Amino acid sequence: MIARSPLDKLRGALPIGTSPAAQPADKSAVDRALADAPIGNPDRIGLLLALTCGLRRGEICGLQWRDLEDAKIAVRRQIVPLIGGAITKAPKYDSAREIKIGPKVSEALRQHRRALAEQLLALGVRLTPDHHVCAREDGSPLHPPSFSEWLKRRGIGLHKVRHLNASTLIATQPLPIVAARLAHSRPDVTLRTYSHVLPGQDDAAADAIDTAIG
Repeated sequence: MIARSPLDKLRGALPIGTSPAAQPADKSAVDRALADAPIGNPDRIGLLLALTCGLRRGEICGLQWRDLEDAKIAVRRQIVPLIGGAITKAPKYDSAREIKIGPKVSEALRQHRRALAEQLLALGVRLTPDHHVCAREDGSPLHPPSFSEWLKRRGIGLHKVRHLNASTLIATQPLPIVAARLAHSRPDVTLRTYSHVLPGQDDAAADAIDTAIG
């Protein structure tokens, strides 16, 4: 109804309470779901993107093939479900970003693309850069609630998969890098959410100081 929220200017200025400790997904359940689903299944590749890139649900469903190039993913849009349909809009907090991916993820995406292209060709449709990565057999994009239901039936919560990705990264990578990949509004959000992962690094920090001072 209005062009801008009057509370936007308060973002970052209000006191913030303690965040609950993030609960990562069970890695074995994620591995089983990936192993059981066939290559070309949109839910399978969506789960892989959540695990390896920490993408949000709408970002996964909104990803198009034109967004993948040079071993990176460009997050430019999200699909948001509405009653009776869905809309496409900018990512949460306008957090468009690029995320680097490794060779294993790149290969998994190539295999998925080949399978999807064959499925569409059987319907007389040629795969184009405008098609969604997580596309159903008719080429239409995966609906976010449908994706969540597929995960739920396998005992997996998508946000917990995102936590699994973040918990793995924060143990070895600089905080600003992790925050940027997750598209948190500020690095301190990442720190509050995953501070429980960090205590084990204190020994390494002490060793590093000892080494530095000789």
